[in-house]
Amino acid sequence: MKKGVKWISVTMALGLTASVIVSGCAKSEEPGAASAGSSGGSAVSAEKTYNGVDVSKEVKIKWLGVGGNQKDKDAVLTEINKRLKEKVNVTLELDSIDWADWYNKYNLVLSSGEDYDVIYAASWTDVAVQTRKGAFKDLTGMLEQNAPTISQNWTEDTWNESKIDGRVFMIPSFSDEYNWNGFLYREDLRKKYNVPEIKTMADMGAYFEAIKQNEKEMVPYKPATDESWTVLAPYVQEKGDQPDVTPPGILSMQVDDQDGSTLAFLSQSPIYAEAFKTIKSWADKGYWPKDSLANKTESCSAFKEGKAAACQGGYWAIELNYKEIMKAHPDWEIGSYAAKVGGKYFPKPPSIKNGVAILNSSKNAERALMTIDAIYSDPELWTLCMYGIQGRNYDIDANGAKTLPEGSQSTDYEGTYFSGMRYKLVNPFKDDPSSPNAALKEEYAKIAHFPKLGSFVFNSEPVKNEYAAISAVKEKYNPSLSLGLVSDVDKVLADYDKEMKAAGADKVMAEYKKQMQEWLAKN
Repeated sequence: MKKGVKWISVTMALGLTASVIVSGCAKSEEPGAASAGSSGGSAVSAEKTYNGVDVSKEVKIKWLGVGGNQKDKDAVLTEINKRLKEKVNVTLELDSIDWADWYNKYNLVLSSGEDYDVIYAASWTDVAVQTRKGAFKDLTGMLEQNAPTISQNWTEDTWNESKIDGRVFMIPSFSDEYNWNGFLYREDLRKKYNVPEIKTMADMGAYFEAIKQNEKEMVPYKPATDESWTVLAPYVQEKGDQPDVTPPGILSMQVDDQDGSTLAFLSQSPIYAEAFKTIKSWADKGYWPKDSLANKTESCSAFKEGKAAACQGGYWAIELNYKEIMKAHPDWEIGSYAAKVGGKYFPKPPSIKNGVAILNSSKNAERALMTIDAIYSDPELWTLCMYGIQGRNYDIDANGAKTLPEGSQSTDYEGTYFSGMRYKLVNPFKDDPSSPNAALKEEYAKIAHFPKLGSFVFNSEPVKNEYAAISAVKEKYNPSLSLGLVSDVDKVLADYDKEMKAAGADKVMAEYKKQMQEWLAKN
């Protein structure tokens, strides 16, 4: 952090407190509240300008997120649009793709040319691949004029971790991303059945077995179709697979690898072969339903309803569900397990992991960028976008922690539309000390690690046909293998590997290693 940085608190009209940073340096590591903390920000002047740019013509901006539309969207959007009309003379339209079929629908939007302006973008949605296909607007020369808050506050590291071929095609979140995979579970049931403390996936398996044997009215775990990865991910991380380094669901690389020497396709990886076999043994024991790949109900919903004894426990799953679970079941004790990579550290993702992009087809790209910037410039507006209306969708308890409104069992609004806009300069709530996230964040701060190859972005263009083909093979095999819903793991892996090779896997691997070595030589 550069010198001259001081923390202050800005009390906002909503009755919230936003933690922001004031700095004498515009490009500081933790930059100024002048743009981030003032609700006036760069609002539209009487002459209808934003940062000196004419915005006198009202425009409509269509915004697409992932995670599904929210029950209270219309009420929240009405309030959002009141502020955006004042700031950038924009009316926003919001839509969100359900998790159940996000991959196909997301790619269909990009390939069909639907007239959205802003869309969620991240490494795991193949932002680099889609950028090189021409899906997203190059924002490099637009930032200073149309996004003053972002230009002044985002750090050089943030940009470097999210640039594609040296250019800015997405606005990454500016936040401390907490990245772990694991589970929430019933601590009271763990104690009741004398299961050891859950510190590993083997312990999680023992817990699942105890539930299977003793709780006939619930299943140990009930994942939705889009959560097929939630058992596999913590298992392979614990065994040493590095996340956020290789293309998701295609390549594996081990924890201590600094040069790509352990790169392997999932169909060839010893870590994944072991994981698939263990997970199949759990599936055969009935730890989750056989029809999980057709289930549309997310695991945390089944958990809250008492139909399952665990749900997926990544940071945002806990953040969005813990309060609701405890309000519905104050007599429960909730525990959490979070996998460490190789048992050593929590993975710290690059900023390309989460963000928003403007479609190349947008007719109002400048105003779309201003809209993104305007939300970041105003703590009240940002909080409204992320959490909804205070007193209706959330409240703040006496300790400053976010809670549900009196008499409510659900928020009816989660910021799925704006999940690519996490922002550490605005912190309207204090951590709830009872939430598993409080302890996990403290531990994360001590052992989070950014791998050397975390900023490497593969350019699939030289092997685009082969890459598309192996991606299709991945989608065919990974979900069923990841939940052990196959008859014979060895046979399925052999078929998987055969189809990967036929699709051009060896050519992709050669190109991947070539680019990685070139990147390592420069970094």
